[in-house]
Amino acid sequence: MSVRKAVLEDHFVQLLASLQPRPEYFRLFRAVVLDTWRLERQRTAQMCAAFDQRAAEIRQRIDRVEGAFLFSRSIDQRTYEEQSAKLREDLALAEMQRTEAQVEQIDTEGIVAFAENVLSRAAALWSHASFADRRALQQAIFPDGIPWTATGFGTAVSSSIFSHLRQNLATDQDVASLTGFGESWIAEFSGAIAA
Repeated sequence: MSVRKAVLEDHFVQLLASLQPRPEYFRLFRAVVLDTWRLERQRTAQMCAAFDQRAAEIRQRIDRVEGAFLFSRSIDQRTYEEQSAKLREDLALAEMQRTEAQVEQIDTEGIVAFAENVLSRAAALWSHASFADRRALQQAIFPDGIPWTATGFGTAVSSSIFSHLRQNLATDQDVASLTGFGESWIAEFSGAIAA
């Protein structure tokens, strides 16, 4: 089925405008995302402190094993090598776990402000964008594409941001669920928009 480019683009702009969250959602969106991000950073800081403590304890044990072998000669070389190798493996594991637990430092407030700007102006941004930027915005909003039928655009899976805003914020303007607004969602959305 063929359709004129102008008609298709007009329908697409209307679709983008219909997906645009109402302005009152943005206050809640910002609060929920930033609160969740702060909680995630606190949890991560606690985990990192625990791994740091574990690494410090292992280093002390390594020092004791080395002292027992080198200075007091209370253990033989074989025992020293076995204990030293095991403790160094434990130390490497604790340091690796700490590195994995550490949250990448990102400008969360900047990403949220950028997301609000894109979400509140998606139709206008798309209308004035270059071909490459239009494709990037379409991919960010409709990662699996969107079907066109004789009656217009069909149902498509939109980016998780639209689902989260509708499910988590549409119920009550004063109460919002934190479900789904974690660190991985922030990274997913900022990556999709930046692509």
